[in-house]
Amino acid sequence: MPSANERAVRSLKVAATYEDVRLLAAELQAFCAEFALPAEVATDIEFALVEAANNIVQHGYGETGEGSLDMHIETDATSVTVSLCDRGIPMPQGMMKGDVEMPSFDMESGRGIAIMQACVDRIDYETRDGLNSLRMVKTLPKA
Repeated sequence: MPSANERAVRSLKVAATYEDVRLLAAELQAFCAEFALPAEVATDIEFALVEAANNIVQHGYGETGEGSLDMHIETDATSVTVSLCDRGIPMPQGMMKGDVEMPSFDMESGRGIAIMQACVDRIDYETRDGLNSLRMVKTLPKA
């Protein structure tokens, strides 16, 4: 893990396709391994990333793949942050506010935000000038 004065950053831009979501996950896995982030942190942030990216592909771009996803990863001694930016259809305002209850298991969809909230400690979302930005923060355990 980075020391108190270190900060590590990495970015990757991919097409908005389910296949390229795998590239984002692989890049995040490599980043977490390189900086020796705890396995449970790496797993949680990867689950949140994949869920968010798949939702952008499905709902933001309508599965057309005619857009892109920009991922930015950052870590320091206290947390790891994954940000996704896209120019797809924005989420309805307020969807990320407050805790979302997990729907019943017989529902076919609707679990995405609850999964992301269960995996990370903080989620911020904003849309400005056609750019959607989702920021997910996972706190690192104290050494």
